[in-house]
Amino acid sequence: MFDSRTKWLTAQEFSKCEAVNVFHRESEGNVQPSDASRNNFHMYARRAFRLSSRIRSAEIRITADDYYKLYINGAYVAQGPAPGYPDRYYVNRLDVMKYLRAGDNVIAVDVYYQGLVNRVWVSGDMRQGFMMELIVDGKTAVRSDERFHYMKSASYTTKDTFGYETQYSEHFDSREEPVGWKDVGFDDFMWTACAVKPKTDYKLMWQETPVLDTEMITPEILLKEGKRTLYDFGREISGVICARAKGREGSVVTLHMGEELTGEGTFVRYQTRANCRYEDTWTLSGKTDEWEMYDYRGFRYLEVIGDDDTEILEIAARSQHYPLDEDACVLETTDHKLQKIFELCKNTIKTGVQEGFLDCPTREKGQYSGDLVITSLTHLYISGDVRLLKKALEDWMHSAFITKGLMAVFPCAFMQEIADYTLEFPLVAVRYYEHTGDRELLKEAYKACLGIYETYRKYERADGLIENVTEAWNLVDWPKNLRDDYDFPLEKPVGPGCHNVINAFYIGFVGGTEKIASILGEKFEARFSKLASAYEKAFYRPDQGLYADSENSSHFAVHSNILPLFYGMVSKDKEEKIAGWLIESGMKTGVYMAFFLLKALARAGKYEEVYKLITSEGEHSWMNMLDEGATTLFEAWGKDQKWNTSLCHPWASAPVSVLIEDVLGITPDVIDGGVWRCHLPKSVETLKMTVPVKGVNAVFLRDEGATTLTIEKKG
Repeated sequence: MFDSRTKWLTAQEFSKCEAVNVFHRESEGNVQPSDASRNNFHMYARRAFRLSSRIRSAEIRITADDYYKLYINGAYVAQGPAPGYPDRYYVNRLDVMKYLRAGDNVIAVDVYYQGLVNRVWVSGDMRQGFMMELIVDGKTAVRSDERFHYMKSASYTTKDTFGYETQYSEHFDSREEPVGWKDVGFDDFMWTACAVKPKTDYKLMWQETPVLDTEMITPEILLKEGKRTLYDFGREISGVICARAKGREGSVVTLHMGEELTGEGTFVRYQTRANCRYEDTWTLSGKTDEWEMYDYRGFRYLEVIGDDDTEILEIAARSQHYPLDEDACVLETTDHKLQKIFELCKNTIKTGVQEGFLDCPTREKGQYSGDLVITSLTHLYISGDVRLLKKALEDWMHSAFITKGLMAVFPCAFMQEIADYTLEFPLVAVRYYEHTGDRELLKEAYKACLGIYETYRKYERADGLIENVTEAWNLVDWPKNLRDDYDFPLEKPVGPGCHNVINAFYIGFVGGTEKIASILGEKFEARFSKLASAYEKAFYRPDQGLYADSENSSHFAVHSNILPLFYGMVSKDKEEKIAGWLIESGMKTGVYMAFFLLKALARAGKYEEVYKLITSEGEHSWMNMLDEGATTLFEAWGKDQKWNTSLCHPWASAPVSVLIEDVLGITPDVIDGGVWRCHLPKSVETLKMTVPVKGVNAVFLRDEGATTLTIEKKG
């Protein structure tokens, strides 16, 4: 991968640091490094070099811990790598031909060590540095070695954090910035030679997913009032602010960013609902200054407040997202509500999916497995790209080195375990296989299933149901106020006792593992039917025809009846009653469990009702988000339905996959020649949808009652 002469370079400040082990079970409490003095550390590293005029190809191979931003001859090139565990650490390959020129060139890298133990990266572990090679016409032209020089940036002046210790405020002092350090001709003679780390325990691997796409967005000015200007970027985006300004030395520009406006639309709500304080200060040098924020945020609005003699010369945002062909999945329909909901979901995927399937780009910025179950399916149908799902599965499975029960958020230094999420693992593994036919990864997934099985089977009692599952959170639904008064104590440690939802997920997990074993021809004890019978005996109440929340409860939360229907545990004679009751109950879940509700009702053949729920109006609906001004999906049905609502949460994107898979019936087996069944309500007069599935385009057309499905090869 790298030439033996290519070195891992680190700042002198980290050269003698020993790595801190941040991995452990959640019950052991989160580790904080003993020395936080190096946190929020920006290492500006650069190397000048010369090239001949005849170059046919140029590629950079680069990685960094925690993160890099790469510049060539002053131009932004890329950032990365995607988060990874040290023994599965990712290396990017970048075509950089267009950035190079004959003669003098310079590579500049802003290497960032955050130092916080959170959901973003594997940080707080005292690992820092980077490694890179520039390959020109097949030969190494530049490599990371002692000829790279660096300085520790003094421009970032804060130790203030926000969110869930997610990131730092970016108070920036241009007086401390080495102007032109990314450009050719900058004099770095007084900079320090990078230290060589003689031995590291990284196991490097190519990052199969591409680096993030970026685009510059110029905002609209909403208000200019004295020294204060209010900008609107038109919709929620993930990105950084890039600015140019001029003012007297020491003058301060204050920047407020946010997802919403306050004060009758004249101020930015920079203390966001999701507990992020997006307030930064920029101290000017007295010359014309340029500033580019480092760490991204989720926002729509920007408020800039300068001194009387400050001139803001330029404001823009560099938005970032996982590469997405927006023409790959397109919906055109006369149902205007469905059209708006689809576009809302699609924009959320573009905004919220970064180098992983994030729960949100604001408060956590981490990849949760429960969010992954829903978001990855939406992303798969919108993009047709399986690479990010493969990476997520591999990282999820690799977290078994911490616990065979797998982590709930990964890869990162924050340790959290959620039983519900882990037990959904086979759903994602089978999905990936159905879309790719990748048996090798399915074999690895089967091994992971056996580890999960070992973890949770020890909680089984005589009838096979599990109880007192105390080593991981029993979630049921989130937020707590949307659990429909679920009648079982869920505060950690849960219980004691045997409750419905965790058993439904466990039995579903066993069934999913049986399916994987069957595909692979592996011998696995078939227990799904037996466990489903025990579940029926413990939770089903014949008088009501419903499933109770626990074996000792007479309360019937919708969640307790959604999951047995979803996993096919309900006999045909009971299906109609339960499905009808769920329809009558309406949307009483959070947006996470709404996915399972819609899928469960579709399994029961209630397609008309599924469609009505997707396009319904009311307090718990996707239309309610739109009525509240959403440009991306909320974490809950409305801004005030959770105490710290994120306003960009891709886990609410169930309508896309349910519409495609269940209502329109476009699935991988249809593409492979299976039976296609469309269940689009007759009330929808016109609908056309293009969906990328398994490398082909499935084009669904319906106009004036006619229904067709055509399969077209891409390209």
